[in-house]
Amino acid sequence: MRLLEFKDGEFYLTKDYIHGVPEYAILSHTWGADTEEVTFQDLVDGTSGHQLGWKKIKFCADQARRDGLRYFWVDSCCINKSDNNELSRAINSMFRWYQNATRCYVYLSGISSAGLVGSQRLDIVQEPAFRSHRWFNRGWTLQELVAPPSVEFFTQDGLRLGDKGTLEQDIYQITGIAVSALRGAALSEFSVEERFKWAENRQTTHEEDWAYCLLGIFGVFMPLIYGEGKAHAVRRLKKEIFDAANQADTAPHSQASEPKMSSGPRTVAAISSDGLRVHRWDGRQWAPIGNATTTLYGGGFTLLGINPASNDVSTWAKGSNWIKLGGPGAKFVVTAISVYGITPDYGAVYKWNNDGTDWKRIGGPARDLLGGGYNALFGISPDGGDIYHWISNDRWEKVGGPGAEFAVDGQGQLYGITPEKDAVNKWTGTGQNWTKLGGPASRIFAGGLGVFALDPSGSEIWRYTGVGEAWEKVGGPGVDFAVTDDGLFGLDSAGEIWKWESGQIWTNLGAPRSRQIVASA
Repeated sequence: MRLLEFKDGEFYLTKDYIHGVPEYAILSHTWGADTEEVTFQDLVDGTSGHQLGWKKIKFCADQARRDGLRYFWVDSCCINKSDNNELSRAINSMFRWYQNATRCYVYLSGISSAGLVGSQRLDIVQEPAFRSHRWFNRGWTLQELVAPPSVEFFTQDGLRLGDKGTLEQDIYQITGIAVSALRGAALSEFSVEERFKWAENRQTTHEEDWAYCLLGIFGVFMPLIYGEGKAHAVRRLKKEIFDAANQADTAPHSQASEPKMSSGPRTVAAISSDGLRVHRWDGRQWAPIGNATTTLYGGGFTLLGINPASNDVSTWAKGSNWIKLGGPGAKFVVTAISVYGITPDYGAVYKWNNDGTDWKRIGGPARDLLGGGYNALFGISPDGGDIYHWISNDRWEKVGGPGAEFAVDGQGQLYGITPEKDAVNKWTGTGQNWTKLGGPASRIFAGGLGVFALDPSGSEIWRYTGVGEAWEKVGGPGVDFAVTDDGLFGLDSAGEIWKWESGQIWTNLGAPRSRQIVASA
């Protein structure tokens, strides 16, 4: 880590510290045009240009000096970005560098206190110029806000507006980031879904940086591959999160130890309306992957199909190849790592041993199964009155019930609709305690993207915002829906399949007329 020092009217770069880094201040800012920013090469060459970037660096130097700090760090010029190894190391270290800074100064370009007096200067934080400033919408500034213990906000002419402590309510209202996170709570206390939500509306100049800027937020590391595209970078990021959670999860399976990354399904598969073909959406087109099938079951681990002649269950392998797992069975469910099924008489629940047609009994009887996330499994009693959470082996615990319908999201969280269909509730993860999220609702769907519910009439589908009992309308109507790690798909009454884009905008995927859709690996 190189630092900057300002002395005798000149800026100097320090050596590249490996250990023993002295105390330093750090700048958080939004970049202007490339020609405006001071680069590493400018400092090496001693170029003393007139870029606007010099003003930001001088501000940081002066403020650090006032705070008794000799050294400071600025991302635009303290990293040799022409060295790919150094750039990768810096980006993977960035969160820690901000976290270890003694002070972090947010420089808000375009906001000035000129002409303001007295309380007018402090009222700036209530003005649109502050609340809609691009600093709050950039990808990299997310970690620059939550990582440092001290974050102070300044206008471009150096007026201090407050810090993330005194402005925490304003920052929460602007960003949606929990106050406890702003106060320094461990980020592991927040679900993967919530942390992704903090970033969902933020932008980066390079599309891959949307994933790279979240490395520190999730405490993972990975090499940079500019040119891979956002979608591929996000998939790699999610795999790193999943692998890290899996390695940390050494306790017996329980809701409390459930890794928070689902590694769940990313697309959908569908059965044609005549039941003779199975198609899978590859992101661009529908690919035929199988023939006659009565029912599909999907999840992060695999896609299952039921043979109409034998009622055997098979797993999709590749192309149009399917491998028999066993059967018959009344119901099946797929998580990120395994497959579970109920016997035809509903008398027992079995877990596939991930080998051939070998299955192991883990409980029963059960009327239905629900699964999701890494390996969360729930069973509904034969009378439909109670729902149980599978712990391990043949051990289950009652978590509630009855309910009209249940769903499990990509984090393994359980949601249910009351028998009267007047409320949607979320299981807290302990005992038989549930939290109301809203309602009423006729059906509920969940996956990695979140939780969705149909209104009582079945004409509109709503997405849970994650805050209190607030929901947002995303469309409707639909006969059925499937939720993946990053998408919501709907099947309408005509057999057409649609994908939700944003707001209430949906795209017709041009599928063959279909009678069932499921989330698919």
